[in-house]
Amino acid sequence: MKAAMRVVSQQGYARASVSRITEAAGVAQGTFYSYFDTHQQLLEELLPTAGVQLLDALGRNVQRSDDYFEHERRMFLAFFAYLRRNPYFLRVLTEAEIAAPKSHAQHMSNIESRYVGALRRAQAQGQIRPQSDAAFRVIAEVLSGARGHIAIGLSQQAGPGKPKAPPDWAVDTYVKFIRFGLGEADAARSGSPIRPARKRASAGKPGDTRTVLLQAAARLVHDHGYQATTVARITEAANVAVGTFYGHFPSRQQLLDEVLTHVRTEMLDHVRRATRGSTSFLELEQRGFHAFFDYLHASPWYIRIETEAAVWASESYLRHIADLTARYVAAMRRSKAQGQLRAYEDHELPILAFIAMAARHYLSTRYVVSSEGSRRLPAAISRVYLDLIRYGLQRR
Repeated sequence: MKAAMRVVSQQGYARASVSRITEAAGVAQGTFYSYFDTHQQLLEELLPTAGVQLLDALGRNVQRSDDYFEHERRMFLAFFAYLRRNPYFLRVLTEAEIAAPKSHAQHMSNIESRYVGALRRAQAQGQIRPQSDAAFRVIAEVLSGARGHIAIGLSQQAGPGKPKAPPDWAVDTYVKFIRFGLGEADAARSGSPIRPARKRASAGKPGDTRTVLLQAAARLVHDHGYQATTVARITEAANVAVGTFYGHFPSRQQLLDEVLTHVRTEMLDHVRRATRGSTSFLELEQRGFHAFFDYLHASPWYIRIETEAAVWASESYLRHIADLTARYVAAMRRSKAQGQLRAYEDHELPILAFIAMAARHYLSTRYVVSSEGSRRLPAAISRVYLDLIRYGLQRR
């Protein structure tokens, strides 16, 4: 298990083969099957093992505070301290979503249950606005995902090597957002959420051969995953010759690296059309949130491509996260220049971006995209998230 953790940390789940793991452990391949029936069984056990260690570490090192928000601060710092001691964990967690989905779902459920329990206690003590258990579950999903996204984002900004301790301002920003977002109502609250008429995302025109190949690959990744999306399948689905494929892409990997960029561009174009004319960042976020889920309903492959890229096209995935972060921050800076988002300094804006990005991803996987297809995001889920955003961004 320790050898597998090291291999995944260095090379990812995609290259964590039995031969690499046993070589790293210094044992024969036959020995592996004395302990694990299959390679997948070991992969499914990695996150539960690391997850239990994380929860134990948090329990040992975080003394519960009577103040909910101080407790959140301590948990945030303890999470990053665990990442510094166990730098493999972030990659194990990120890639497990597609490589070991059962264990990932169970781990996130365990984290969310702890959040829900903490929120219930805070409500009982009058520290946060009263809300239903269903609303607390949605908030827990957003915050659980946000912590991981913040870790990924800050790790990227810090450069290669072990995750660094988060700067004080990052902790302060996270706690500030949830304090504003969950705390008592005040005059800063806006009115009713903006609910634009839903418009189905355009499927787009066939376009040139290169675009046809990318669109075919996107649908195949959704149906079969990156690993099974072969050149033969792509060219068959695109109705072109294999030789034509290599006239546009020197390798299968390059196409897979570009698929995420292709669908991100489509998604952003749809969101841009839906948010045109927004007069504040809050309005932009509300309209953009609805538009994202409208796009996802028509193009459900987006989330699986994003998730699988973390395993099979990791450099593309990290560029994707960096691009979305930069776009969010640029939009927030424009709003600040107009006198909005006064509670936040410029350097705090990436933390808000990570929270919004995490919300879209995890609410998608929980409520919208499944093996049976895609559904509309339930209106009640949207209301909880947008309420959190309205309070979190507008408090003076």
